[in-house]
Amino acid sequence: MSQEKTNTGEIARQHDLDALTGLRFFAALAVFAAHFCAYELWVAHRSPAISSIRDGFTVSVYVFFILSGFILTIAYERMESSAPDWNARKKFWIARFARMYPVYLLAFVWFAPFILRHRFLTESTGLATRKAIASGLASVFLVQSWISDRFAVSWNGPAWTLSIETGFYLVFPWLLRGIVRLGTAGLLTLGAVMCLVAGWADSIPPILDNHYRNPITMLPVFVLGIVAARLYLRWHSLPQARFATLLPIPAVLYITVTNAQWLPSGVLPKTAMFLSIVSLIYGLASRGWPSRLLGSPIMMLLGEASYSFYLLQLAVYYSVLWVWLRFPSRDILTATPAEAPQRHWWGFFLLLVINQAVALLAFIYIERPLRITLRNRLGTLFVKKPLPRPAVM
Repeated sequence: MSQEKTNTGEIARQHDLDALTGLRFFAALAVFAAHFCAYELWVAHRSPAISSIRDGFTVSVYVFFILSGFILTIAYERMESSAPDWNARKKFWIARFARMYPVYLLAFVWFAPFILRHRFLTESTGLATRKAIASGLASVFLVQSWISDRFAVSWNGPAWTLSIETGFYLVFPWLLRGIVRLGTAGLLTLGAVMCLVAGWADSIPPILDNHYRNPITMLPVFVLGIVAARLYLRWHSLPQARFATLLPIPAVLYITVTNAQWLPSGVLPKTAMFLSIVSLIYGLASRGWPSRLLGSPIMMLLGEASYSFYLLQLAVYYSVLWVWLRFPSRDILTATPAEAPQRHWWGFFLLLVINQAVALLAFIYIERPLRITLRNRLGTLFVKKPLPRPAVM
């Protein structure tokens, strides 16, 4: 098997997917804006339209899941094309763990003082201890989203998506093995079904506590990425596939409109939203506009650091807030936006700059070196030799 490739930069030489790395930055930025924009405090009156646009930024979580399935499928397209190879599967899991866990653990430890203080100031000592141990262990082992929707965000909130991704990584070899056997008609049918199921799951009212943040609900979204990648691998070199370069612009327009709630909610609009996300990723992979901008060196760097940007956002925010409020002893998790820097428009951009600076430092000095170390040590332990150094960091 050829040298492993585990991110967009590493497979760019074959498929020119650098733009998808840049897309990751804007997806992380949209989630950050959804969490910390305080538009209502910048204008005289609350604006439902502006609030809905901000809430619509959370669609970027779906972008991450579809993008994950898409990139992994292209990077490991040959892993399940023949007889199952357990060494190849172990290499895949080691590479994924080495990529995600160092910064994940950093975010867990950094956020710990804030969540523990919140627990012990708002609940009895016994209850706070039990909750801290339960949620802490679940987060350390990346299973918080497998328990309940509320449990998923009981520690470092953004980490719930990594818990779901972990489930996807565990089953990915089997998903890929089944999907690589499908012909074009089968792929199109499976993609249509997954779009409908994802649209239905996103549009219905919550039925269970873990309706939203769990691997089962999100699995169709991840499978969409796998299907799109299989179609891309079949079609991207065909002359008639040039139409795909036109897909990003209408895709972005529709995603913006439907998530700003300017269209009625329901299964079909949500289904079209997922189709639009797939079209955006497919179009950028096909070098559609603005792939050149998104694939520029600066966007590549920001995209590579977007994982740290996304995962550390709450830890950075509450650290800044603690300083902003002059080191209070009270529970700052209960602070309102009116007390925080983002009550000023410039305060939001200050938070953004600080978060980005921290993310770049974490990527360069923690994520990148520890990734190589873990690949070496875990590779030696489980497959008897170090994993190759990633071609592009």
